[in-house]
Amino acid sequence: QETASELVAGTHGRSIYIADLNPIQQYVAQGAQGLFVLTPKSVRFSNRWGKSYSDWSAPRMPDFSLEFFSPKQGQATISLKGSGKQAIWEKSLQVAQGYNHWPYDLTLNPDQLKAFKKATGQVVAYKEGAPLFLPKGTYTLEVSAGGQIRSVLLNIE
Repeated sequence: QETASELVAGTHGRSIYIADLNPIQQYVAQGAQGLFVLTPKSVRFSNRWGKSYSDWSAPRMPDFSLEFFSPKQGQATISLKGSGKQAIWEKSLQVAQGYNHWPYDLTLNPDQLKAFKKATGQVVAYKEGAPLFLPKGTYTLEVSAGGQIRSVLLNIE
């Protein structure tokens, strides 16, 4: 569907699949060359993250994933930076050539608190055994792959 930017496919087994074409259209519009990172949508912060409504339900977690196109298969590095451009954490991962998406639950490890304070100037209260989520703010996600580096802003409102 051209106006909806979706690809709809039906099977003989009566299943219907819908794929969002916006990432591909943005990649083609910028020239389909090299590393390209899609700008993520803003995430709305919730005090309920990491908590469940009952003992039988799974905890509510934020829904976020970083989408990017890699020029080649291999090693990539994703780093989260604060407003001062200092790294809070870095992760290495294997990526495929082409479209990749990396899910992130917006958590910090307790050992990353010192780097977080240095990068943002904020102090985050940590409760032993509870997940530690990024507080409201604007962060930079930097992707390095194939000898290229691209950055996008992650806004938690």
